[in-house]
Amino acid sequence: IPKDCRLIHKALDGDKVEFTCEAQVPFLKDSMSRLVTLTFTTKEQKFVTKVTKAVLKMPKASWVEWKQHRLRLWRASKVWGGKDEDDKDDDEKKDDKDKKDDA
Repeated sequence: IPKDCRLIHKALDGDKVEFTCEAQVPFLKDSMSRLVTLTFTTKEQKFVTKVTKAVLKMPKASWVEWKQHRLRLWRASKVWGGKDEDDKDDDEKKDDKDKKDDA
């Protein structure tokens, strides 16, 4: 979720080096109402503020749902792949070449 840079600068006034934002995790059911918290740590280096660390805090139920979605995608990709017959042909050609070299 976009956050206004002016608000971030206000949060970083003084010696503060951390600010928080909220993020939407895609593929979760009703993801707009289940936002997760992102905490960024910054460091000023040569008059430029740089992000040095980002921490995502997610409830366990949301994490399990995300992992289940990734597992379904992984399984589907394995099914889509099928069997590659070209690999078998290449191995046979290599074996034939080795046999000719030995003779």
